[in-house]
Amino acid sequence: MAVIKAINSKASLAKAINYVTQKQKTEEHLVSGIDCVPKNAINEMKFTKEHWNKTDGRQYMHLTQSFKAD
Repeated sequence: MAVIKAINSKASLAKAINYVTQKQKTEEHLVSGIDCVPKNAINEMKFTKEHWNKTDGRQYMHLTQSFKAD
């Protein structure tokens, strides 16, 4: 059974994405996105926030999903 956690963070969007996509944290084939390319995610998210004038308050939601090794 998977364990899913919501993590509250004050880190910037770029810092959070760079952290969770580290090779020692996540296998590259598991990094994906909906309606965005993972390599462009930071810029696309920043553009969207600025376009809709949503540059303060909650900037993102960080969720983790973990599985048993077997």
